[in-house]
Amino acid sequence: MQNVINAQVLGGKRFDINGTKMASLYVAQPSSDTEGNTIGLEVMKVSCPYALFDTIKASELPGQYEVQVNLKSGAGGKITMEALSLRFVGKLSNQQSVKAG
Repeated sequence: MQNVINAQVLGGKRFDINGTKMASLYVAQPSSDTEGNTIGLEVMKVSCPYALFDTIKASELPGQYEVQVNLKSGAGGKITMEALSLRFVGKLSNQQSVKAG
């Protein structure tokens, strides 16, 4: 199942292990905790295709993005998320990157 999320992309990492190329992004969203046990931003590591890493310019990080994700069943019945594409929405100021909501 595919969905689009609005997130702050903070950075990314890619690696090649014995010919297997993998990449991941670090994204943040304001906390959705309604009980007050979490404040600020929730940071998530999201896998992505190796080539997607090249579409992000360092000058656009951190930045606000629309991220098309694929949601799929993972281990233990938990949902995993893979970023399929990114659309740059805008640069974040220092104030925006720490402000939740």
